[in-house]
Amino acid sequence: MTTFRIKLCGINNIDKAPLNSVLQLSDSRLNSEWQVSQSGQVDLFVYGLDREEGRSMLRQHRRGVSAALAQKNQTNALANFIIKKPIRTKQLVEVLNAAEEQIKVMAAEQTEKPPAPKTISSPKKAKPKTKTVDETIHKPAKKTSFLGSISKHLSRRKSPVYDLPALALYVPPESDTKLTIISEAKALTKWIKTLPKDDDKATIDALLEKLISLNRVAMAAENRLALLELYREPINDFVFNRDIGAVKLEMSDPAVFKSKVKQLNTYIEELALGYKLVIMQAYQQGLRPRLNTPFLFAIIRATESISLLMIHAFSALSELANRGRA
Repeated sequence: MTTFRIKLCGINNIDKAPLNSVLQLSDSRLNSEWQVSQSGQVDLFVYGLDREEGRSMLRQHRRGVSAALAQKNQTNALANFIIKKPIRTKQLVEVLNAAEEQIKVMAAEQTEKPPAPKTISSPKKAKPKTKTVDETIHKPAKKTSFLGSISKHLSRRKSPVYDLPALALYVPPESDTKLTIISEAKALTKWIKTLPKDDDKATIDALLEKLISLNRVAMAAENRLALLELYREPINDFVFNRDIGAVKLEMSDPAVFKSKVKQLNTYIEELALGYKLVIMQAYQQGLRPRLNTPFLFAIIRATESISLLMIHAFSALSELANRGRA
């Protein structure tokens, strides 16, 4: 039987004792053997959220599967799993069995995609390439055959794990052309601050252009979620906090008003699409929303965006209808 190792990070001694005790009680219900080890190969990192040391270590976590040991009312989108205190046998068994599946999926992906062998070629003098600090150029995805495309589409309709229901949300394919995106949260925050505050249409156009590109390149779920949250921040101002005088002025010209409504609807729809990408990525890995915080968070945000889209469209149509009766 395979043995998986857990490393406890930033967890106080008071929590270590019950965690070890519950782990021993859960042994017979686990799919594989698990043991706590502070050295050697680590399969699951468990971070304590009660101490700054644990929270800081979780923020710096980059590789491997992670879980957060938290109070009942605590959540954390950075961890793959949440272990609520007080620790119960049933909960720990579900988390560890789900973590085992994710570890195996990640290992299989690494095995299927070995690094390409390096070829030795004669040195060539290349012209230096110029690239802005905050932008990354993503190369186009390799084109697949017609049968390969169909196979990939159909595979999304099959559950990756036997006890998960089938899920087939629409997600756009990777772009066949080079796309320039802002792939770091700090750079995106800085860029958003440069957008015109007195011209909503120009601002939404600029945001939409970058968001569409982001939704058509491959990216780690955690990084995508961080960027999507920044694209989401201006939404409330665009929908609910606009100047009444400016809205009335736009409505005096129905063509202009409809154009702006359609533009904002497209932006909200594209934002929902970004969260759907995270959902399908987690689903294809066999994760479960109840045990995976980023997965659950993406579902909530996608639902929220779709609801906001319907509210905005309905309110705009109501305004036009009321104006038509006047």
